[in-house]
Amino acid sequence: MKILVITNNYPFKESNNNVFVKQLIDKFHENGNEVTVVSPQSLTNIWFRGKRRRPYLYNVNTQKGSYKVYSPKYMSFSTIPFLSSIATFLSSKATLKTIKKEKIKFDVIYAHFIKGPGTTAYKIYNRYNKPYFIALGESTFNFKNNNIMDKTLSNASGFVAVSTEMKERIKKTNQKIENCKITVQSNGFDSKLFYPLDKISIRKELNIEKNDFLISFVGGFIDRKGILRLDQALKEINNPNIKAIYIGNGSQTPSYKNIIYCGNVLHEEINKYLNASDIFVLPTLNEGSCNAIIEAIACGLPIISSNKAFNDDILDDSYSVRIDSMSVEEIKSAILKLYDNPTIKENMSKNALESSKKFDLNIRAKKIIDFIKNNSL
Repeated sequence: MKILVITNNYPFKESNNNVFVKQLIDKFHENGNEVTVVSPQSLTNIWFRGKRRRPYLYNVNTQKGSYKVYSPKYMSFSTIPFLSSIATFLSSKATLKTIKKEKIKFDVIYAHFIKGPGTTAYKIYNRYNKPYFIALGESTFNFKNNNIMDKTLSNASGFVAVSTEMKERIKKTNQKIENCKITVQSNGFDSKLFYPLDKISIRKELNIEKNDFLISFVGGFIDRKGILRLDQALKEINNPNIKAIYIGNGSQTPSYKNIIYCGNVLHEEINKYLNASDIFVLPTLNEGSCNAIIEAIACGLPIISSNKAFNDDILDDSYSVRIDSMSVEEIKSAILKLYDNPTIKENMSKNALESSKKFDLNIRAKKIIDFIKNNSL
């Protein structure tokens, strides 16, 4: 099957940006499908926001060869809300021009998210009469359900929702969408990148004391992810044996006195920090399906995270403590429960490793491909 992928900001070289969609597309290719990616790049982001300029064409290598990524340029106006529709139009135009110019052959279209890629997929469908599928992973749907959006959702051959909550949300957005057109497939982890390591050896490598109780956080340093709520909980616990690793960046700055590391890490290096940790805490307010949580589960970490519905498909009581993510008190209580009860923590760790098998990315990719084939006839 020839798959045309439409997405924003496809990762280039060492960038972590959109690395999760790349991992999935790599698996599409490794499972015997021909893949071509078109990922328009904004000149505005390059000129004024310091984004890395990608080549118009480059190859991505996988275990089964390589596939092409085209990155045509366009102007965006993301800082001016009422001009965002113009930017979406220009991005779609750049994509359609690339398909025509490069004579790209494809059987189906896979659009990563609705706004931008989804509406572009609808326009490609109108011109080439090829089925399109939309991946649903947004933490919120921040688009207007106008005429174009209604047609985009109504004409899609199928949707890949990363959670049951996401499935219900899209059905409320457009009641014409039938259940059979939506498959729920939680995000997955790459087993070549995330797996258990010997904690003592890793702590020695990272210069971390073997008796420290280490909490890891991976995500944007923003209010939605809850880094400052976690930071405040740690300040109030005020235990010098409890240390923190904050991986990510953003506008908020944590200031807990026992931070071992704070900042970005290459995606392939995160595994070390997770394996050095005792637990993973993410007091997030909204998600599609959180890749960071799934990768922590793959490393055998007990999870403390939100009790909201978006986590229901990936967390259960055998390896997680679900909390009100707005409550610093509940975050504190959950941390102390696992700190004070090492036997509970160890049992949860074993359960996390066992449960992680169902989130293997290769299995997810095969299920999505089967869904696409069954709904493209």
